Amino acid sequence: FFFFKQKTAYEISACLVGSEMCIRDSSLISLVGICVVAFYLIKLLKVVYILTTKGYNLVERYGQNSWALVTGASDGLGKQFCIELASLGFNVILLGRNLQKLQKAEEQVKSANKEIRTKIIVADLAQSHDVKLFEHIYKECKELD
Repeated sequence: FFFFKQKTAYEISACLVGSEMCIRDSSLISLVGICVVAFYLIKLLKVVYILTTKGYNLVERYGQNSWALVTGASDGLGKQFCIELASLGFNVILLGRNLQKLQKAEEQVKSANKEIRTKIIVADLAQSHDVKLFEHIYKECKELD
């Protein structure tokens, strides 16, 4: 209630005890808050609607035989992302720290879709402060797509 105009000490004390002026100012702030919440709620519902009814067609957006780079691809969510992307028709770059785990994950990814291509890059993103790490990843990927 202090934002809309300068108030005297009397107006402030009257506002604190519930005068009509305070109610008018707080009603305006409440209305603005309700509008902001409604705006973001509509945006959220729109995304939920798109994802549940039409889905999100990545192949249509990026094209058939596009490449997807997945970090942490040796196990867990990263590996599952690789499998899902392969089943959609994407070629997959598996990036992780452990070559043996990446090779096992690559076998599972290729079993999801035998027509796709894969590439393994061994890199530890915990060392992301080193520019050479990203130069290495770029060098491995620059010929793709």
